[in-house]
Amino acid sequence: MITAERSDITVSRQLIETQAEAETVDFRGSPTLLADGVPLFPVPEAPPGLSCRVYLTPAGLAGSPTTEQIRDAIVNVEAGTR
Repeated sequence: MITAERSDITVSRQLIETQAEAETVDFRGSPTLLADGVPLFPVPEAPPGLSCRVYLTPAGLAGSPTTEQIRDAIVNVEAGTR
């Protein structure tokens, strides 16, 4: 897991239970991964809501991105390229 590699990363979870909550926090489906409040995999065209998300991985569509995709996305956020 990435947190084992990076002691500067803290993982927290937030349960979004209603459409109103999803709209308040701009939640675009589960799982949504953020780094310092910035979506690692933004989907600006998706409306806020309680839907499930799928991610395009090298192996096809999946319920979450690969560890390598998450690593790359974090690096991009840290570099300000996202």
